[in-house]
Amino acid sequence: MISSKHTNGEWFYEPVPGASQSMVTNGESIIAGIPNIDGCEETAANGHLIASAPGLLQACQKMLLLTLKCSRHYRSNDEREAILLAQKAITKSRG
Repeated sequence: MISSKHTNGEWFYEPVPGASQSMVTNGESIIAGIPNIDGCEETAANGHLIASAPGLLQACQKMLLLTLKCSRHYRSNDEREAILLAQKAITKSRG
């Protein structure tokens, strides 16, 4: 796997009712603040999505590596599209 510059460890979404922001943390430091908007279900959904980013990146990298190793000779259009999507997502995650 390629090393990443993001904060190591598992990330967690921590809602903070009544505050202006909820947090994504690694249990020790704040990684991101998500504005709390009353009645907005997107706040929690965004928090959970951000908190899952390191695991999603790792899974994407691993799946891309396995796909490139396993299907060298023939790739369907779906496989080529999946490879391109994974490569774009990984590149985007690096900033």
